[in-house]
Amino acid sequence: MRYHQVWDPDQQLEAIKDPSLLTGKPPVVITIDDGYRDFLDVAFPLLKARSLPATLFVTTGFIDGRLWFWWDRLAYLLAGAPPGNLTLEFLDRRISFDSSDPHQTNRAWNTIADYLSIQPDHLKEKVISDLASACGFSLPQSPPIDFAPLNWEQIMTMAQSGISIGAHTLTHRVLSRVDPAHSWEEIMGSRNELEKMLDKKVGWFCYPQGGPDDYLPETADQV
Repeated sequence: MRYHQVWDPDQQLEAIKDPSLLTGKPPVVITIDDGYRDFLDVAFPLLKARSLPATLFVTTGFIDGRLWFWWDRLAYLLAGAPPGNLTLEFLDRRISFDSSDPHQTNRAWNTIADYLSIQPDHLKEKVISDLASACGFSLPQSPPIDFAPLNWEQIMTMAQSGISIGAHTLTHRVLSRVDPAHSWEEIMGSRNELEKMLDKKVGWFCYPQGGPDDYLPETADQV
């Protein structure tokens, strides 16, 4: 690359331990979260053609369509809402927008998603269910193609082609909002499933959402 050299996380960690390794262009690390199919279709061929290392952090419950993320279900609902002026009520909020306008629909998604991101899981599910009823249709049981996950065969193929694989919990729960037992289950369950499927050690973990309020000191100790 013109201005940077691309490293894998192991190289970056070694440079943190030994700053003398930081020579030449500033290093960057390429990471991708969750495990969407479009990583294979779009990003992976570009990375492979340029021999660039990257790390895919996998939410293992998402693979093979066992989990459909709440924010994707929200996007699907709003995209499929009846065209025209629409008013939606959820919890203590109310939002109005023109569902035939993609920009207004996107702003509505951002507003609702930002609010739901800090709510407990059961309230997220209630709002999604209520919005589905308000929009007048039922959600499919598994993610449609626009929200499709990778499958294990695809992940294994990319791992064999140089993509590093890291853990990203079982179900993408924000670990600062669950008790230590569930946090441990999310962390270790994801890593153990990856190691079983890939038949190799998985040494990297990425916190869901990744902000400073999304994990606790106790969570870091577990990791």
